[in-house]
Amino acid sequence: MVVTVSDAPPTFLAELSWLAEYPADLSPPLLDWLCDQGSLTRRLQAIDLDSFTVEVVAEAWQPLDAESAAYMATAAEQQVWVRDVYLHLFGQPWVQARTLIPESTLAGPGQHLQRLGDKPLGAALFRHGQPDRTPLQLGRAKATEQGEDWLWGRRSTFFLQQHPLVVMEFFLPPLLEHLQ
Repeated sequence: MVVTVSDAPPTFLAELSWLAEYPADLSPPLLDWLCDQGSLTRRLQAIDLDSFTVEVVAEAWQPLDAESAAYMATAAEQQVWVRDVYLHLFGQPWVQARTLIPESTLAGPGQHLQRLGDKPLGAALFRHGQPDRTPLQLGRAKATEQGEDWLWGRRSTFFLQQHPLVVMEFFLPPLLEHLQ
């Protein structure tokens, strides 16, 4: 079952690559945002709570690609719940995010995550303080709709009572402009 909630095209990112170390040429403000272990939702809402919205692009069961399966240390064809969203401020998408949730997490402490709708995942994850998570890994990708520029992003595995889910967040041009 695929649930497409918005009219936005359900594209994600092209030429995605994850980096072994942090690049030295990133601006300090961008690096600060990329490496922040706190809630990205809260950080965006601190800029303007009233204009913050979540646009759900698609939610569906999908098989893991080989790279994500290796990152999650699981079988490549395992089905996971994939949630693609844009986080908006001032009517524009500032962040493109993808969440990968294994069935075991949804069957356990993450049951509510399939019913978030337009509620931010960050609010659920950080509701009781700082959740358990792996160190952030930085990456870059080309957004198929954003031209030829590279977008910087990050990913991390969160744990809900030892059940994993992977969150990937890529910073779009309006956020990058805000950081300049």
